[in-house]
Amino acid sequence: MIENDSPEIISPDQNYNGMSYGDWAARWTNWLFSELPERDEVQRDVVFLRGNVEYRREVKKENGDGKLVDPWKFFYNRTGEASIVISDDIPVFVPVLTSTQVFGGGSESGTMFTEEQVRRIARIDNDQSGAVWANIQSSGDKREKPLLSAKDGEEQKKLRMYRITSRVFKLSISERNPYWSYVFQYPINPGEFDAVTDGFFLLIKSLPIGSHRIRFGGKGRIDYRTDSIYDLHVTPQFRPVSTVTDISKEPDEYSIISTKGSKGKPDRSNDIDELRTFKNIKELRTYKTLFP
Repeated sequence: MIENDSPEIISPDQNYNGMSYGDWAARWTNWLFSELPERDEVQRDVVFLRGNVEYRREVKKENGDGKLVDPWKFFYNRTGEASIVISDDIPVFVPVLTSTQVFGGGSESGTMFTEEQVRRIARIDNDQSGAVWANIQSSGDKREKPLLSAKDGEEQKKLRMYRITSRVFKLSISERNPYWSYVFQYPINPGEFDAVTDGFFLLIKSLPIGSHRIRFGGKGRIDYRTDSIYDLHVTPQFRPVSTVTDISKEPDEYSIISTKGSKGKPDRSNDIDELRTFKNIKELRTYKTLFP
């Protein structure tokens, strides 16, 4: 049966597996700019999620009808056949709203050459951001709730306590990365850089067995918006104890929530696929699109 315990979030001042939040942010950034991030999002010791990477998209540009383009149209949808199956003992790294800047990169004040310049521009993007959110809906829940427990009206304050700035780290941007040409406000070329990442991050220690819908995002500075929704199917059958998956001892019931949408900000329920319902792990494995 599905457990409905709230997931444990690693405290922002706590290390996990010998790494601080800043270290995880640096590793996540290198993953984001690797050759094929989505191919390697489920790693042996962590699952990396991502938000909207199209910073340069002009969200206020008029379309052919002369109407303004919906700034929330371009969100990242990992529901339905794009959902992910993970182990119940693996952490999930959630980048709610982020900014990465590199030495030698451009800014409104010109080229950044010093650490102070790079850190200042990275911080400005998030200092001037609007609302941020990170919610979860699990099996048996009627509605989504904040990942961080807080009193009504204090969710923003609690989430902003997870504001993290990394150390200066080496960032490798692959020329085969699908995002490098438009992820930065001031474009740079592939290569190796010294970089700093600043943002709001959550590290979920693990998720209970079952199905969970995680939604996160925020309103960035100027016209940047991000809104991501992931369906994560969690099972003990994929713990990395062997190269062979043993499904002989399957759970008696493997409930997967089914919902037509979410009440997140904004409501994109018309674009979100319903979650599949699976009776057991064998049936889950027949859903081959989940297993690349």
